Amino acid sequence: MPGVTGEAELHTAQTQAQRLTRICPRVLITGVAAGRGIACVGADRATGESLVRTPMVPKSFHGTGDIFGAVLVGRLLQGNVLPAAAQAAAVFVADCLKATPDEADERLGVWLESVLPRLMQNPE
Repeated sequence: MPGVTGEAELHTAQTQAQRLTRICPRVLITGVAAGRGIACVGADRATGESLVRTPMVPKSFHGTGDIFGAVLVGRLLQGNVLPAAAQAAAVFVADCLKATPDEADERLGVWLESVLPRLMQNPE
């Protein structure tokens, strides 16, 4: 949701996510700017709404959405609820971004190798 930055816009994203549960049981809108952080706004037909915020890491690299999606699905398959899975995925991507040198070529993606062992720790 480009241009979403304030609490009112977060509410709009939440409303849109909830509306989408009419056609899909679980919805997650990622990359919602939330002040100095970034948010994942979710809705679950059975359990309701969720909001996950993480600090903004001011870097942009190809493949971070794929990494987020892989960790999200992995955590869901482990039995985590949507908010916990989104939190784990967001934290992992942020950790990958922090582990990647500022001068790295953004076209080559993040340096995730040193961060991968964290996926084996505390799967909640």
